[in-house]
Amino acid sequence: MITRPVALMAVAAVFLAGCEQKPPRVAPKDPAVTVTSSAETAVMPDAEDAADDPAIWVHPTQPERSLIVGTNKQRGLVVYRLDGTEVSKRDDGKMNNVDLRQNVTVGDFHGDLVAATNRTDKSIAVYTLDGDAGTLTPVLSIPTGFEDPYGLCMYRNVTSGDVYVFANNSNDGMVGQWRITANGTALDAEQVRNFNVGSQAEGCAADDENGVLIVNEEDVAIYAYAADPEVAQANNNARQTIDTVANGHLTADAEGVTVLKSADGGGYIIASSQGSNSYNVYDRAAPHAFRGAFQIGPTSEVLGIDGVEETDGVDATGTSLGGIYSEGLFVAQDGFNYDGIKEEKRAHQNFKLVPWSQIREGLKLPAPAVADATRAETAPEAPVETARPD
Repeated sequence: MITRPVALMAVAAVFLAGCEQKPPRVAPKDPAVTVTSSAETAVMPDAEDAADDPAIWVHPTQPERSLIVGTNKQRGLVVYRLDGTEVSKRDDGKMNNVDLRQNVTVGDFHGDLVAATNRTDKSIAVYTLDGDAGTLTPVLSIPTGFEDPYGLCMYRNVTSGDVYVFANNSNDGMVGQWRITANGTALDAEQVRNFNVGSQAEGCAADDENGVLIVNEEDVAIYAYAADPEVAQANNNARQTIDTVANGHLTADAEGVTVLKSADGGGYIIASSQGSNSYNVYDRAAPHAFRGAFQIGPTSEVLGIDGVEETDGVDATGTSLGGIYSEGLFVAQDGFNYDGIKEEKRAHQNFKLVPWSQIREGLKLPAPAVADATRAETAPEAPVETARPD
């Protein structure tokens, strides 16, 4: 009898066909402008849910050589160039969220640090980043005590120079904070704070200059806390609500969040409103007024980059990377990626790059006060649209 195998094959075919279709999403609560990607990274080697969170490293002298560090939550970390090509990777565990700080000094150490939540051994993995080579070297593993470490962000106190890492547990809203310390010539860490936001949280970001920690409680709200542990203790860990799902501009899940800093001290908070496949923009300065929403749509068929759906992690920089990125860069994880814009063939997940100028102009935000013309001379120009191979 072949009835059972044929039936199973039929079910499998229906399942696979269904996987080609986007999951239903609601419309954003506010009109959202549409922008398009200028580039996309190489796809993950693993199918299904793999890419999650990006972090941008800015080259100090040659901005066109800046890098993106992305998590593969099935196996590790990947480093990409601005054209999306892969530079290096590390298969060190199931890395979920990633962040970095440049020009860090801790004891005898001076350099660039990258941190990521490693769900394999329930730790925070800390690396040094050689930006010229594009390689990561592990230097510290911090036990979290969490059942499942999830979101992560870094913070540097601009007065003391102290460097911290925040991480949260995946299911209960618990957030921990660790100070990176020196142990002779090696790096170490000490936990300095523990608090609960209420329910599941993932995305977080720190505004170093303003001493603010931003945390997304996924189904509820975006909050601003004091990032410094002593300040938080003095104010009983008080928080300000930036926006809510119930009565605000967010659609659950509120996922990744980042701070884009302008050269004039201003800037914006950008959050992934995952349930509506959109991104909300708020003032960086309190009271964090809502400035609008945007979505990432497909490019022309010639350039062939699909739109973005189900974004988890995001990152942004307001530093000039020159050329099309002379006002900065926004990077988003694409949770439902296609090979081209026709949406006929699913592809493994990746990250999309969008010039900040395109978002700013779409939302009619003020132009930056100062343009960095010297950096623009040697930086990448707009992508040339050439036919993609079939």
